[in-house]
Amino acid sequence: MYTVFIPLLLAGGLASPLASAFGGLLFLLGTFVYALGYYSGEAANRKWGSFQLVGLLICMAAAAAAAHAKQRLQQPPGGQQQQQSPGSRCSSKGQLEAAGAQQQRHQEPQKLQQQQQQKQQQQQQQQKQQQQQHQQQRQP
Repeated sequence: MYTVFIPLLLAGGLASPLASAFGGLLFLLGTFVYALGYYSGEAANRKWGSFQLVGLLICMAAAAAAAHAKQRLQQPPGGQQQQQSPGSRCSSKGQLEAAGAQQQRHQEPQKLQQQQQQKQQQQQQQQKQQQQQHQQQRQP
């Protein structure tokens, strides 16, 4: 239980240092009271130290608040979340690349249609020119 306490205390201190400090103090006092009950030799005296769990829960809540604040800072404006690579620390570059790739994928079908239309128009113009040339050659 002690190995969980320190990281929770540190992470919780980022978002709400006073609540995290209060939770840490409560946890340490509970551990001290539990130890006094343990040293007395009677099992019933240990239960008075069980309020250390309340301190641990306060530290957990503070750490969760820190994680939530971090997630909220990473979310782009407008509420739209974009995927980022799992190992990326700089999400803005990855987000820009992803947005550019998505826009390019959306524009590719439109570009292909435009290119096909241009080719068809060019072919029609060539056919008209050939027909005009044939008509001019037939006339003496």
